[in-house]
Amino acid sequence: MTLLEKDHREELWERCFGELLDSTQARLQEAGCTRMSKIDALAGHLPEAELFKVYCEATSTSLATMVEEDYDVFRSLVLLGHRETKSLRERRAQATLGSRAVWTAQAATSARVQRDMEGSSDMVVMGLRVPRQPKSKKKRWASRGAKAKMNTSKDSRAQQEEAERQRWVLRLVKLLRDTSLPIVAKVRDSINPERALHRASGDARGSHIRNMVRAMENFMQWRGVNGNSSGPWPKQETEFTDYLETRASEPCGVTVPGSFLSAVSFLEEAGAVDMANRFSESSMIKKTAKSIRKQLSSAAGVKERRKAELLLLAQIRSWELLVITTRPDVPRYFRAYAWARCVKVWTAMRFDCTRGLLPESIL
Repeated sequence: MTLLEKDHREELWERCFGELLDSTQARLQEAGCTRMSKIDALAGHLPEAELFKVYCEATSTSLATMVEEDYDVFRSLVLLGHRETKSLRERRAQATLGSRAVWTAQAATSARVQRDMEGSSDMVVMGLRVPRQPKSKKKRWASRGAKAKMNTSKDSRAQQEEAERQRWVLRLVKLLRDTSLPIVAKVRDSINPERALHRASGDARGSHIRNMVRAMENFMQWRGVNGNSSGPWPKQETEFTDYLETRASEPCGVTVPGSFLSAVSFLEEAGAVDMANRFSESSMIKKTAKSIRKQLSSAAGVKERRKAELLLLAQIRSWELLVITTRPDVPRYFRAYAWARCVKVWTAMRFDCTRGLLPESIL
């Protein structure tokens, strides 16, 4: 599209928009529908009857009080916006990556300028907009050390971490009550049931409790949305596997299945669930989580890390005996190789650390 075509399109849009009644223009400006794309998103896809309803709602009029000429101009405006926006989408679909990047940068600049104009004090003074209310933002520090330096007390950081931990302990206690785990019934005979429930988190840190509670809250919310009526706590393994399948279809991160199993184990341990009744020990759920993790790793192009097989103590002992043996029938190369393996184990070397030990040098 040439510059002349763009200017002609904008001139036609401004002329049509200017033919509307002043009250209609003000209403559309309040709704933010002063551009072709906005008016197309508002009513470009609607039939005639629905378009008339949108016009009446936007202008606060009815069939008896509406101005027919104004409605005709509004309909022409919607048709113009729909036609031009459709052609613009088609051109952008055929554009190159460089052109799309330029358009994105121009749109960001335009939005920033518009936001600055809306927030200017001149428009507030003229009564064109209300003053922008300041948002209360949580203060952030560059590091934990910088945050600690802002406090005068020596133990202020520890006090803040403990306060944060207590906040998540309360969320954990609420979750235990909502799920009706066995610990809720067991602490009823305690002198202080509330304190007993607070002890269910053990010595876990606040960040760990937060991650576990959030994961389980998301799971319980998912059960409620899907209309599960098996009780406050699941009774079937399929509820856990269905949730994992749902998260995998998003798709979720590679570590989500393992984190979810850890959260289930944490909540069941805090809830005093018997080992035989714990879903976190179910082989069906574990295998499902491993399979989904492998699937997500393959889809993300992440090579699955496989650990080397651990050495047996008998193997290491046999190498040590081979190094100090005095038998003449044992080749020196075997003894040197056994010595190299022992050094690698003793010093926790990686494979690359022994690449300087050339085989031909120990013959």
